[in-house]
Amino acid sequence: MAEANREQRKPRVLGGSLTTTPEGDELQTLQTHGQYPSPMTMQQVWSNASQRRYRESWQGQVLPEVGFEVRWKPCRLTCGHCGHSLGNYAAYHAREEWGVVEDSPKRARSNPSRSSEFRRFQLDGEIGRRAAKSAAIITCRKCDRGYRRNLAHLSHTIWDAKTSTYALE
Repeated sequence: MAEANREQRKPRVLGGSLTTTPEGDELQTLQTHGQYPSPMTMQQVWSNASQRRYRESWQGQVLPEVGFEVRWKPCRLTCGHCGHSLGNYAAYHAREEWGVVEDSPKRARSNPSRSSEFRRFQLDGEIGRRAAKSAAIITCRKCDRGYRRNLAHLSHTIWDAKTSTYALE
């Protein structure tokens, strides 16, 4: 009897796991910690969660009602000047926050003037708190054109796009 009950129960998705949504068109992560979804925190969550594989039975499951849910929309950005790829990113929506993270195991850097090495993606502004008061600085490796975009605005633009590739203008 206990074995039959176990088979009927849906698998419980663990916090921090990156899975597909029940609709199957986005990705989701359950966050059970009390940290605010700031741009730097969301970069760390994406970098950690996207590097692992999760149980197939967790895909498409509704997340438990604990903590908060992060919705992700992976995309590719391109340079509006030369058409070169600016890399892969993920727009996110968590609570009332909207932002963008780099699809990379590395953390995004703040204070771009302190780094002598080339960084395609950097964060500036209120990166420890609000995406609406933060900016992404994205630089094209081919033509060296730099783009500075408000994180919340860029996220909304990506979510509204009908395609998974978006050209910065």
